[in-house]
Amino acid sequence: MPTPSPLSPARPSADVQRLQDLTSDPQATVRPWPDPLLEQFGHDPRSGYAERFWLPVIGPSSLWLLRLLAHRFDERPDGFELDLRDAGRSIGIGTRGGANSALVHTVSRVVQFGFAQLVDDHTLLARRHVPSLTRRQLARLPDERQREHDEWVDHQHQAEPVADMRRRARTLALSLLELGEDTGATEHQLHRWKFHPAIAHDAVRWASATHAARGARAAVDLDAGPGPRVAPADAAGTAGDEVRPAAAS
Repeated sequence: MPTPSPLSPARPSADVQRLQDLTSDPQATVRPWPDPLLEQFGHDPRSGYAERFWLPVIGPSSLWLLRLLAHRFDERPDGFELDLRDAGRSIGIGTRGGANSALVHTVSRVVQFGFAQLVDDHTLLARRHVPSLTRRQLARLPDERQREHDEWVDHQHQAEPVADMRRRARTLALSLLELGEDTGATEHQLHRWKFHPAIAHDAVRWASATHAARGARAAVDLDAGPGPRVAPADAAGTAGDEVRPAAAS
């Protein structure tokens, strides 16, 4: 299912040294990097979606590393110790260190695409799910695979109840607004994700009202200062509710 992508741009080359330090010591600590939206709407790296569409973008070794981490998270959801050299052997890239090693390159790709981040020389935060491809990433796929991706998205929409689709569109729209997108760009993105224009319009209207209500409540809380107080009514409701008149004006 389409999700806003958390992918980050490539990290500066200075991080190569940190990656070398991480891979030079076989033992690394891996902790979960939570993202509620991604966990709800993303894809397991062991899924058919990841294999068909992410593999050509990030390469087989990076996908296999993500799959290995997913298996370990199933066993230890709060994190685990990982022998990186054993991991390298497990996914078929060997154990050699150094800036040009396959192990450093693989970890670097996972970090560059926003699936993980380095906390220090021995700790890695990792995602448990991957997002849907962005249009730019999709354009890197062969034409046949792009058509297959479009068919997959269409099938997901056809199989999804309207109420669930509306709820998902509202959640995605609110996430985009909270990331700084304006309403026009948000609605356009929902169209690109193939939501029906009426559902996209409703989602942006609801999300805009919810976003404004949250901002107003935050301002009231800031002005009120510390101490107990009665929270104002939630004029925007929840993702599954209709926008109330006070929020829709």
